[in-house]
Amino acid sequence: MKSLFKTLLVNFSVLIILLVFTDIIIGIIANNSAVPISSRYIQLREYPPNIENDIEVILENEGKITTSITTDSNGFINGPNSTSEYSKIDIAFIGGSTTENYLLSPDLRFPYQVEQKIKKEYDSGFKIINAGVSGSSLANSNLILYSKIIDLKPSYAFIMHNVNDLVLLSKTMTYWDAPTGRAIIIDRDEKKLNFQFTVYNILKWVKDNFFSNLYRIFKHYFSIDDKFFARNMGGIGDEFEDYRNNFFLDDSIQVKNIEKYFKNGLNTFISICRANGIQPVLMTQPNRIENKSSFFMNEFKKWGYDENQLDIFSKTYSRFNRIIIETANDNDVYFIDLNSQIPKTEKYIYDSVHLSNEGSKLASNIIYNFISKNLFNFELK
Repeated sequence: MKSLFKTLLVNFSVLIILLVFTDIIIGIIANNSAVPISSRYIQLREYPPNIENDIEVILENEGKITTSITTDSNGFINGPNSTSEYSKIDIAFIGGSTTENYLLSPDLRFPYQVEQKIKKEYDSGFKIINAGVSGSSLANSNLILYSKIIDLKPSYAFIMHNVNDLVLLSKTMTYWDAPTGRAIIIDRDEKKLNFQFTVYNILKWVKDNFFSNLYRIFKHYFSIDDKFFARNMGGIGDEFEDYRNNFFLDDSIQVKNIEKYFKNGLNTFISICRANGIQPVLMTQPNRIENKSSFFMNEFKKWGYDENQLDIFSKTYSRFNRIIIETANDNDVYFIDLNSQIPKTEKYIYDSVHLSNEGSKLASNIIYNFISKNLFNFELK
């Protein structure tokens, strides 16, 4: 047995060494070729296709939450019994975590609920995708729209952004300077990359794609919570650490530039949609930032904001929601003002911006009623 183990170990070591040398040789050849291979690439912020992950976290106001995330063949979030393989969709919901609804039960995420309502009342073959990804900005979502969604030929694309864009722009003043996890362009050779964080992401990818079922059993048997490895391998930290002391919202000229970036992002979304025969719909973001809830104030103080900065942040956030409506009107496209229709209370929004179960149900009703009134000419079954 020991002899077999030694043989396997030696063979494996030789294989690794050969792969390393092969990679070096390819690198040398590529650098001497007419078209050198760049160390830079565009980052697509998405879930891996066909994953099934259990989620268990403890939230301040909600207590222990147990749910799951599954994705389809395109890496979009699936609902219960949703079709994983498809060639065309009807509606795409795009955005960050407030569209994703990561911590809600799969059957309560509003994109899925809207789909079920339409299937029940109008068309049993109707297909909606949830393309929300935590931390994404308009720039990230526009890449998702162009690279993944256009080819699925949706009739409509709904987008909701605000807080992720404001946090990023208030720290960097641009979409093109961002923490690695939110950046548009990644440089593999960048020395600032944290090795520990890189290893964590590699191992997470291996786990998600090859050992997801074993991991679920392992995690349950040893009572390991969902963030254990992330905490202990550098996967969780302050991604804005290098920008934390920046705050550009107290300069009126910089604020105008920040608002321009946000509006340009919305206009880019509208232009991409129209150029590809998709009808865009903008949505404002429900929140407990504008009313400066105690949760918002306490949460953001932990990240170093003072009272004056929080007041400015709240007012600029409100301005971003108004820009969404103004941009929709300027371009003669539909918008849904979720912000004015969902109460700014803990019952509907469990933290600063994320919908609770009740909030998601209310959002799905608002969106479904909008669709029925403005977009469809279907007759009831």
